[in-house]
Amino acid sequence: MPLPFQTNVCQHCGQTFTSCTSRLFCGNACYHAARKATTERTCPQCSTVFYKKSQGHHGDPVYCSLRCTALGKRTRVESACEHCGRPFIHKQSHIGRARYCSKTCHDTAQVHQITLTCDQCSRSFTVLRSRQGTARFCSRLCKKRYCGETGIERQIREALDDLHIQYVQEHTIHPYAIDFYLPHWRIALEADGVYWHDDEHDQQRDAYLQQRGIKTIRITDVELKQHRAIDLVKSRLSRVQLQQLQF
Repeated sequence: MPLPFQTNVCQHCGQTFTSCTSRLFCGNACYHAARKATTERTCPQCSTVFYKKSQGHHGDPVYCSLRCTALGKRTRVESACEHCGRPFIHKQSHIGRARYCSKTCHDTAQVHQITLTCDQCSRSFTVLRSRQGTARFCSRLCKKRYCGETGIERQIREALDDLHIQYVQEHTIHPYAIDFYLPHWRIALEADGVYWHDDEHDQQRDAYLQQRGIKTIRITDVELKQHRAIDLVKSRLSRVQLQQLQF
């Protein structure tokens, strides 16, 4: 059964035509002519009237030429200094980036320190003003205590409790924090995650503690996947020949 024809009006030339579908143009010539149609615009830089295509892939141009585009981007605008509050002039393209009226205000605002309260121990500490909103703890130790112990540390802590070994968790020997410090034998027992530990840093840390008469023992997460934590603690402590230790 043939489709019924309907009368349409061409959006370009205005003539009527018949079609079995609701077409917008009477033919290819009107379609392409409409696509190439231009619109009158005024350049915001030089006030020149210019024409452009009514449709485009990159959006409507703001300026009539590359010269006006360059001049427009160099247009000066006024903003208020975030430090002293005085108005200053800067490039229009720097809106959102220009924050200070001078290098003096920039340095003063960045170097100036503010006082915050530690989320863990509630002690006051000072940081640069630029860190306001991100600094929450007065030290790495407080951050670690606030975030809680890792799964590796939990297993070792439970093993030490089962063996009735006296220890101090998160013991500080400036500038380092020891996961488990055994004061009776002066041993630093560290719970290491293989992925995020730095061998060079660990060597410097171990040498620093060794100079102070503290022996370092390390247990990794890989070893804990293969053996029980209590067996690893027994084995490592026996290697340093602690005669006073009774299991």
